Amino acid sequence: MKNILFINACPRPQSRTLTLAQEVLKKVSGTVTEINLYQEPLRPLDWEQLKERDALIASHTMSSPMFDYARQFAAADDIVIAAPYWDLAFPSILRVYFEQITVLGVTFTYSPEGIPVGLCRAGRILYVTTAGGPIGPYNLGYDYVKSLTTLYYGIPQVLCFTAENLDIVGADVQGIMEQAIENIKNQPHLIRCILIQNSPRELITRFTRRVFLSSFSFFTIRHALYVFRRDSFRQPHAVDRQVKYIAVRCHSVCINLIYDRPAVPAAYGDSRLIISR
Repeated sequence: MKNILFINACPRPQSRTLTLAQEVLKKVSGTVTEINLYQEPLRPLDWEQLKERDALIASHTMSSPMFDYARQFAAADDIVIAAPYWDLAFPSILRVYFEQITVLGVTFTYSPEGIPVGLCRAGRILYVTTAGGPIGPYNLGYDYVKSLTTLYYGIPQVLCFTAENLDIVGADVQGIMEQAIENIKNQPHLIRCILIQNSPRELITRFTRRVFLSSFSFFTIRHALYVFRRDSFRQPHAVDRQVKYIAVRCHSVCINLIYDRPAVPAAYGDSRLIISR
């Protein structure tokens, strides 16, 4: 069973962002652990905290309660973050939380060349936000989360779900929210885990699947070559292009299945799924 960490940065009990996040949580399978940042004793790092943290890191005392948030984050299989769109980004409490979990030796380390190397288990982060007006290209909160978690924590995929223009005069708020929820429900890849588990049973299953799908890919391409070349005496060059296309598509599908990766459309190449505008 996967461990899902839900980071709730919504101050309002009836938050629209929270409503969308709950729909996302319904699509991911696993045990959900919620951390409501507004109910946690979080405060910005000051000089006293920094001295204490530096001493603990230097002595390799990673079991200190000071690093509880960081260890919890690093151990999660999937992470869902709900944060309203404030001032082009998110509430400051989420930034304070990231200060607390960015711990050398827990969520990241450095290579001999000084490059950050992630230590987190999660295969993806699902970032949920809503805005009263348009977000457009200025989703700086998402951009920050994606950059930090990818470059420092080593989490390979960050998806963003938004609902916009909710406070515009005359806006159909209910319609926008219903459309956003419907689009979340129609995202089949949310139920699939990108993380590669390391249990013996999972490794055996994955190896068997890899062998089977590799054979399937080979024979599918071989059959395509036979069929197209059988009828290719008139347009051999066009047929060659078709065969290459089929080969690439078969290879792509098999790789996605082997590694449990969703086939993301090209329009979603930047990992942003804009639900409504």
